[in-house]
Amino acid sequence: MVDGFRFRIKTPSKKVIGNVRSFFSGHYQCCGVNVQAAVDHHSHFTYVAFAVPGVTQDRSAIRHCSLFKLIEALPPGVCAIGDAAHDPTEHVVPVYYAVDRRKPLFDNFDFYASQLRMRVEMAFGMMTRKWGVLQRPCTVNLSNATKMVQAIARLHNYVIAERLLECGTEQEETRRRGQISYLPSVPASEDEHGNPVRLDALFTGSFEGHSELRQRMAERVDRLQLTRPVSNRLKSNSNG
Repeated sequence: MVDGFRFRIKTPSKKVIGNVRSFFSGHYQCCGVNVQAAVDHHSHFTYVAFAVPGVTQDRSAIRHCSLFKLIEALPPGVCAIGDAAHDPTEHVVPVYYAVDRRKPLFDNFDFYASQLRMRVEMAFGMMTRKWGVLQRPCTVNLSNATKMVQAIARLHNYVIAERLLECGTEQEETRRRGQISYLPSVPASEDEHGNPVRLDALFTGSFEGHSELRQRMAERVDRLQLTRPVSNRLKSNSNG
């Protein structure tokens, strides 16, 4: 799962960064840095990095750090779930939004994809609540702020690892280290006629702004007759 985190900073000096306005986010009404991160299903950070000044949106920010190349180098069929702010690719699968959300096929997929995506939001929430320094604008210079975020992320991972040990899942954690960290699912290895499907063949001809993998995932949710719970659907409609 991937997402961006707005790391708040005090208004930087023009002598230090040149373009002060590039760090000001009109949406958050504060100066900050866009931090791109990836987490596993335990809300354990697998990647954290200062990406770009805070005015930059996530769909552009992720392409300015090594995270995007790492994700795009994943094997066929392995992807990272993101929010609607990310552009869809065959390895970055965001939830649907706008008009697409009104279609039951995509709305049902969004519900189950969001169950995964919330893990990265949980990681940011736990990290912010535990370390009070993140609850106010950072006053240190940006070079030291980068180190501070890395240190906090490592401490966060240590806390998560200790919690897993207490829950008796140390064997799973040991097995996970050094491997691709992911939430396994049953692959759709056959088409409607029972013939084997080559994952790499699904991606041939994919064009910018479209993810064939996401389309197939949504169709599989529909094929399994998985739907958004009625109570959640009513809430979603009232918010939409």
